[in-house]
This record gives sequence, C-alpha cells and structure tokens, in this order.
Amino acid sequence: MITLLAICRLNHKQSYFDIFMVAVAFPLIAMILVIILDGMFGTF
Repeated sequence: MITLLAICRLNHKQSYFDIFMVAVAFPLIAMILVIILDGMFGTF
C-alpha cells in the first residue's frame, strides 16, 4: 500500500476514501452478491 501511494504521489489522508473502497466496500458488495447467487442457484 505504501508503494502504491508513493507511485501515485498521494498521502494517506488524500487516498483514505479510495483505500476504503478497494479494501472494504467492493469486497463487501462481492460477498453479498455471492450469497444472493448461492441462494438463487444453490451451491457452486
């Protein structure tokens, strides 16, 4: 993460929302989607 921030020339404060989206929001949405698909179609 530190390397990515250095390459993008951002500090933690500037990229806090982006890190949150990548580390928390998208995985949570993906997990909910998988649970819904499992309920509709059964075990993969």
